[in-house]
Amino acid sequence: ARPARDRHPQRRYVCPPGAPGIAVARQRRSRRLETLLVEAVGWLSSATEAISAFIIGVGVAHAAGLTVALVIPAMRNGPVRGLDPRETIRLKLGRWLALALEFQLAADILKTAVAPTWDDVGKVAAIIVLRTMLNFFLAREIAIAERQLAEHAVSLPD
Repeated sequence: ARPARDRHPQRRYVCPPGAPGIAVARQRRSRRLETLLVEAVGWLSSATEAISAFIIGVGVAHAAGLTVALVIPAMRNGPVRGLDPRETIRLKLGRWLALALEFQLAADILKTAVAPTWDDVGKVAAIIVLRTMLNFFLAREIAIAERQLAEHAVSLPD
């Protein structure tokens, strides 16, 4: 007697004794996918932190340029009169720092997406709360200073 042909040869596979079953293979694939996802989120979080560092660098360079532009005329012509231009520089730097804090918050949120323990989640949540408070007070201080500048009818240089 001839063996009957199987219409679906891919279904004929039977695991030999001692070989991992389909469930084990799925678990391994799931672990590989999870590892890949954790690594991707880690890279994305690191990239977000790098963007934040770049923004801080741009802000510091901008503030340094404005400071040099303020110091050189003051050295030639004596003290600068009117509203303190250092406040303007501080406000511009504050805006850059507030933007960088937003990127840092995004990086922290990404880290919580793959945090393996409640302890890690708690630590990142505390960091998020602190950075949010810092950003809030920085934004409030910028708004107050901008109102004061507007009252004195001083335009902010670019």
